[in-house]
Amino acid sequence: MAGVIVPSDDLEQAHAMLIGFILVDTSRKEENETLLAPPTADSRREAKAAIMKLQQILPSYMVPSAIVLATSLPRTAMGKMDRRRLHQSVSDLPRRALLAYLHDQSSDIAASAVAPNDALGGDSLSARRMQEDDQTADPFALLKQDFLKQYSSVFNPADVVEVLPLQGAQMREAMEIGHFTFPISGPIDPQQLQRACEVLTAEFTHELVPPGTDLSKWAVSWSLEDQRRKHRSDQPAARFLLGQVDGGDPSQSMLIMRLSHAQFDGDCLDRLISDLFRAFREKHIVIDANFGDFSRRAFRQLQRSPVKAFWQELLQGTTQPPLPISSVAPQGADIQSLLVTGRVSLPQLPPVGITMATVSKAAWSFVVRKRMGISTVVLTQVINGRDSIATAGTEPVFGACHSITPLCDRYGADPSKQSIRQLLQDLQKQYVQSLPYSAIDWEYIVNNCTSWPEKAQIGFMMSYQDMPFPEVRSDDVHLRTGWECSGTILPGEAWVITRPEGDLVVELYVSTTVMAHEEADAWLSDFDQVLKSFLGSPDALLE
Repeated sequence: MAGVIVPSDDLEQAHAMLIGFILVDTSRKEENETLLAPPTADSRREAKAAIMKLQQILPSYMVPSAIVLATSLPRTAMGKMDRRRLHQSVSDLPRRALLAYLHDQSSDIAASAVAPNDALGGDSLSARRMQEDDQTADPFALLKQDFLKQYSSVFNPADVVEVLPLQGAQMREAMEIGHFTFPISGPIDPQQLQRACEVLTAEFTHELVPPGTDLSKWAVSWSLEDQRRKHRSDQPAARFLLGQVDGGDPSQSMLIMRLSHAQFDGDCLDRLISDLFRAFREKHIVIDANFGDFSRRAFRQLQRSPVKAFWQELLQGTTQPPLPISSVAPQGADIQSLLVTGRVSLPQLPPVGITMATVSKAAWSFVVRKRMGISTVVLTQVINGRDSIATAGTEPVFGACHSITPLCDRYGADPSKQSIRQLLQDLQKQYVQSLPYSAIDWEYIVNNCTSWPEKAQIGFMMSYQDMPFPEVRSDDVHLRTGWECSGTILPGEAWVITRPEGDLVVELYVSTTVMAHEEADAWLSDFDQVLKSFLGSPDALLE
């Protein structure tokens, strides 16, 4: 009812509510008839169905909270609403009388019987007993007893799926906080950027730093300090911080974004930042995605019998992923996490049909074999948690950032009879074959597909990251990725991250109980030599 002002009397401070009006009978033209029709069981059912359908196609703020039936919409000769004939208004009864009237209309209690009950006074035994019952009663008791007994007869078990098909990976990511810094060149309106960021979270701060401050160093320092704080995984972690030098160049700014790793990954981060600046330019954002579809498909894939059989066959006779124990770290010293980096110059590209990710995994596997003296090496690899879940017509923004799956290299008693090319081809084939079964939790693999200890850890985890860093150019504003810090090393694991940047950048995240700094340097040196030999002489035999 566009343009209609509904009298609100003393309710002007109440929250706004969107109401839909439906004219049910256009033949009635009486001047003083009642404007609103009483609801019926059919009208309530139809209104509920209409609201549910509107929720599927409209933003929440455009969906009416209720639908009211109107028998007449009085209009003027020009076709506009005639406000003078909208004679119904909010009741002017006193509050107590209005409550009594409502009880009379909605229950069998007469209005005259609605009055204060002295038996329920503030200090009475009845009031205390009611309070105690409210605090101790189980509101789900009936559900546990009656509802769940009939559950299987009401629902088809095939339609009941896990909300989080990769719960272990997603719970782990919820505890990891990532920090990103984005240098911005060009004029930025802080309030306009705040409105854009509030599409994701209301936690936005604009901070003016002292004159002469290096924005890049300030952003990294702030992020590292915040990284050391304890963040609760059950509370939102998202936050934006815009830093500008007080009295400095207004065209130079620094945006810090803090997110739980359960809210982003390398593949959708670029889309997230692009959409942020679309919102900054006040453009409409549309994401074609369906979490329910993803969840159902992921769950059904896990129930397929080949999933369990594949991992059982691959890991038969293996032991849990190995990690060395540092021979240098002093006993009783505080456990710390190390980040040791290296850069490998690439003599040539991998053989045709082999990816650089496969070469990196094979080279590290060979280093593990030589240094730890084992013939069967089990590494773990990070697989995109959505690649194996095809959701037609939607964008891949739902699902876990990653699945952690095993990678098994069996060198045998005499690995010198095997060529480097054969090793690379076997690993590449194993990776491709595992993709349809990669939407799976690590704990599920350990407990259902192996004879490993129940709490077996992931050991050396390989990750090849070739995703582009977000960069946005929007009119006269340029945003690029400056610095990133995310992830936490847990006991029983070490990360080997490789990234192509002309050469191959290698990052080894490891605990001091596994390696001291000099030991980690030695491992990276071996990796450098092995990877170069694999690329330079792929037809040579393994030594």
